[in-house]
Amino acid sequence: MDAAQADPSIRFIVTFGHRPAYSSGHHPGDGTLAGYMNVLGTSHNKYVLNINGHSHDYERTKPQGGVVHYTVGTGGSSLEQDGSCLWLGGCPAPSYTAYRAMHQGTLRMRFTPTSIHLDMLCGPSGEGTNDVSCTTGDVMDALVIGTDVTTDVPPPAAGADLAITRVGPNPVTASPLHVEFSLASDAPASFEIVDVAGRRWLHNELGSLAPGRHEATVSLVGLPGAGVFWLHLSQAGRGVVSKVIVVR
Repeated sequence: MDAAQADPSIRFIVTFGHRPAYSSGHHPGDGTLAGYMNVLGTSHNKYVLNINGHSHDYERTKPQGGVVHYTVGTGGSSLEQDGSCLWLGGCPAPSYTAYRAMHQGTLRMRFTPTSIHLDMLCGPSGEGTNDVSCTTGDVMDALVIGTDVTTDVPPPAAGADLAITRVGPNPVTASPLHVEFSLASDAPASFEIVDVAGRRWLHNELGSLAPGRHEATVSLVGLPGAGVFWLHLSQAGRGVVSKVIVVR
């Protein structure tokens, strides 16, 4: 860990193991392991991600000691379910859980020089009961660790520009958020909501719209709570950002 932390050619430290440090599934988290990993995460800021299996379910934690823990035991074997809640750790989920799903699927990871993109892709329903409904291939859960840096940004189309012109109400207490924006072309566009640490909480594809002014509502369901977030509008390699303050 110390060598990786000191190596300027290494941007992120990622670990992979079998047993979970944090888990509300059939195989509970190991407190001793969590203690070790929390200390390593706190003392090594490049250590941002741990992936494990063991429990046959999917669960992502909020950062613990700076480390996000993923349980991905959804590769095709039977799901491990307990009682009517399905989760041995109970319902609702523990406070450390950011998202969990009793559903088959696969975790797609994409690394850039400055970020890690993680998308949990919906698989077949499999055996047992599912507590989420999704279409095979769709993204069930998404997170971005770090930030993306865009270079060689193309110019906007003549007569139009990419912009977020109004966000309201702001501060906002509940869904939805009303957004007025303009697009520079008819290329596909999307909204994302990211927290101050660069973690992506919401993603909304807008599809192909005509250049010019538009309005949309953006659901805030799924945000972790109150705080400062960034609303990103992206199109054709370009992006604009507006601050959103969520109060509860």
